[in-house]
Amino acid sequence: MKHTDQIAAAIAHRIDPGISAAPEIRQLARLPLVELAREFCRLDKRQAPADDRDMLTQALDPDNIRTAGGFGEAFGTALNQVLSFTFGGQRPTWQKWARAVTAPALSAVLVSVEIGASAQVPPGKAFPEADVAAGEDGFSLAKYGMSLTVPIEWLLADDTGAIAAVLRAFTLEAGRVEDDRVYATLVSNPKLADGAALFSAARGNYAEGETTDLAFGSLAAAIQAIRVMRGMKNNAGRLLGLRPAVLLVPGALETTARFVVAEMFHPGDPDTMHVVVEARLDADSETAWYLIADPTQVDSIVIAHLAGARNPDARQIPVRFETDGARFRLKHVVGASATVAYGILKRKGSA
Repeated sequence: MKHTDQIAAAIAHRIDPGISAAPEIRQLARLPLVELAREFCRLDKRQAPADDRDMLTQALDPDNIRTAGGFGEAFGTALNQVLSFTFGGQRPTWQKWARAVTAPALSAVLVSVEIGASAQVPPGKAFPEADVAAGEDGFSLAKYGMSLTVPIEWLLADDTGAIAAVLRAFTLEAGRVEDDRVYATLVSNPKLADGAALFSAARGNYAEGETTDLAFGSLAAAIQAIRVMRGMKNNAGRLLGLRPAVLLVPGALETTARFVVAEMFHPGDPDTMHVVVEARLDADSETAWYLIADPTQVDSIVIAHLAGARNPDARQIPVRFETDGARFRLKHVVGASATVAYGILKRKGSA
């Protein structure tokens, strides 16, 4: 392991001891941040000033990020490790019913695929060519973030708690941004590749009126509607065998949703439904609710991250004489898109 990586791992473990580390890294992580900077200079065979502030100022000089193994690079790598670890513990509500994909660029094309029905193949006969239909939906990812200045006083005081608190706050915000994008897509009723809106009576996945208020009967009817859904392209007319899995409701319907589901399903029932409550939906409607099929079966709405950038990212900003410390750019790239109209339905309720 290069000394830059050693110091980065030690800093990360010191900021958040929950991050796993080898015994030698844990030993190194016992040193305060100032001493880790000195150890870096020693390993890098650099002359370090005796004064701690002068030493840190020199070690964090942004010019060093353009050279291999600068301490600023090591510190940024450590921040990334903490961001990844902390973000991995976040649970945005979209994760309970949507799926994540990767995109090669900020503007990309999301391909949805349907395949025709399998044919019975008689002995000795060739297998027929698969009947594949692909739809393309263009969508855009966006960059979100902020700059973070780590004051040199935090390093001098070995205030890893302050650094950890800021990074945790940013990962929480990154999770909120993901939910923002997914639910903004959901309630906007976007057009799909066929030019029609995601939800419509014509598609059979939308209804409104008094009979759609969330209750035992309306949920039972929605479950049946999901189970008999058919494909849009090559599978048109073919039952897809979807399993209703998630009841997504605004906060105003949480108590009703939990009561209805408890009334309908026995504890431990393998076909029970998960209630997901999302307060963002209340701003659009306090009576509308959604029933969603098992996300392993269909991608009705997906969230996209830039390839290789699933987690928030930290990188030192090369600015001089502006701050007494080090400045880092914290960035998260994310987008969301609707792909197909089956596997999800909306009931507006009577309000």
